[in-house]
Amino acid sequence: MSTGFKNWKKAKEKFTSHEASHTHAYAVNQLQQTKAGCVATQISQQKAQQQRDARTALLKLLTSIRYLARQGLAIRGHETDTGNFYQLVKLRCDDVSELHVWLQRTTNFMSSDVQNEMLTLLGNAVVRKLVETIRTESQQFAVIVDGTQDCTGIEQESLCVRYVDGALEPHEVFLGLYEPPDTCGETIAKMVEDALKRIGLSVDELRAQTYDGASNMAGEYRGCQAIISRRQPLVLWFHCGAHCANLVAQSAASSVAQVRDAIACVHELGLLYGRSSKYRAVFREVATSGEGSFTTLKPLCPTRWLCRSPALQSVIDQYEAVLESLSDMSQSSNGEIATKASGLLDRFQEGQTLLLLNMALAVFSILEQLNRSLQSKSVTVSGMIEAIGVVKSKLASMRTDDTFGDMFCSSSTAAGHLQLNDIELPRRRRPPARYTGRAEAYSFSTAEEHYRTLFYQLVDVTSTQLEERFDTTSSGLST
Repeated sequence: MSTGFKNWKKAKEKFTSHEASHTHAYAVNQLQQTKAGCVATQISQQKAQQQRDARTALLKLLTSIRYLARQGLAIRGHETDTGNFYQLVKLRCDDVSELHVWLQRTTNFMSSDVQNEMLTLLGNAVVRKLVETIRTESQQFAVIVDGTQDCTGIEQESLCVRYVDGALEPHEVFLGLYEPPDTCGETIAKMVEDALKRIGLSVDELRAQTYDGASNMAGEYRGCQAIISRRQPLVLWFHCGAHCANLVAQSAASSVAQVRDAIACVHELGLLYGRSSKYRAVFREVATSGEGSFTTLKPLCPTRWLCRSPALQSVIDQYEAVLESLSDMSQSSNGEIATKASGLLDRFQEGQTLLLLNMALAVFSILEQLNRSLQSKSVTVSGMIEAIGVVKSKLASMRTDDTFGDMFCSSSTAAGHLQLNDIELPRRRRPPARYTGRAEAYSFSTAEEHYRTLFYQLVDVTSTQLEERFDTTSSGLST
C-alpha cells in the first residue's frame, strides 16, 4: 500500500494473506455499498417498485406536455380540470395504470408551477440541441433581432440565429424572447451579447447581424449594430431585405397622391367588410348572384407585407359587386356605416379610381414577388441582389407608352362596361404668379397624358427606392 508490490514470485501467497487483512475487507465492503441502492430501497423492495412507477408516471407527464407544446395547444383552461393537459393526462391514465395510481397519491405535479417548469426544461433542451448543432456544423453564425410590445405593453425582443449546416443548407432558428429594460442601442447590444453567452455561443464567432432600419438598431455610432461591430469587427450588418422591400412599397404608394388615395379607399372598404356583418352578408349575396363565388375583401395591413396585391386584385375582380353592395348599404342602412358606404361609392364610381388601382397593382405585384423571395430561408445575398436587378429591369420595361396605353384602354373599357364616370383630367388649379412668373403654366391636353405622367412617377420612385435601400456599395453588401 505504501511502497507498491513487486515480489511477483510469491504473488499468490501475498495476495492470499492480503485478502484476509482488515483493509481489504473494508475496501470490498465500500465497493458493495456503492453498487447497492439507497437505504430505503434495501430495506423495502416495495419502495423500489414505487420509485420505478413514479418515474414512469413522471415521464408520461413530460411527454404529454411535449405533445401539447409541439402542437401549439393551450395547456390550461379557465379551471384546473378543463384544460387540455388535465384531460390528456386523464385519458392516458386508462392506458398507464402506474400513472393513475401515482396521481392518486400526489397532486403537486399537476400544478401550473410544475407545468411551467416542465416547459422550461423542454425549451432549454431544444436550445441546447440547436446550439450544439451550430457549434459542431457551422461554428460561425448570424443573429436576427427584432422587437415589439406584447398585449400588456412589455417590450419583447426576439433572437434568431442563422447558420449553415454541413450540407451547405441555411437554417434560421428561434432561440428565445428577452425583455430589455429599455430599447436604446446599448441596452439591446448588451442583451444580445448576454443572451449568446448564456446559451453557449461566443460573440467571437458572430459574423453577421440583421435588424430593421430604426436608429437604435442601425445607428452609425450608438446603434446596436455599431456597438456590436466595435466588439467584433468581423461582424457585417444588413438591413433586413424583406423589410426594405416593404419600405419601398410604402414609399411608392405615398409618392403619388392620387394612387395613395385610391389605395386608401381599398383599405377603408376592407375595414368596412371586416367590421360590418351586415355589409359582409350584402356583398356575399351580390357577388354570388353574379359570379357564383366571391373572395374576401381585405384591408391593407402595414404589418402583413404580402397582402397588398391580393387586396387590390380582389376589389378589381369584383368591382361590380363592390358598387352594388355599397349602393345597397348606403340606401338600406343608416348611421356611420351608411355614410361611409356612400362616400366609398362616390369614389369607386369614378373611372380614374379603377385606373389608379390598376397602376398600383402593376407595381405592387412585382414588389410582392420580390418580398416573397426575400422572406425565404434559403435566400442569399447574391440571390437578393440578382432578384433586385430583375425587378428593376421589369420596372424599366413597364415604363413605356405602349404599356401604359394598353392599361389605359383596358381601364377605360372596363369603366364603360361598369357605367363609371369617364376618366377625365382633374380640375386644373392655377399656381400663384410668384411661383410661375409670366410664363403660362403647363397643362396636360388629355387625361391619358396626365395619368401616364403619374404612372411614370410611380415607377421612377420605386426604382429609386430600390437603388437606395439595396445599395451594393454599403459596407455590409459590398463585403
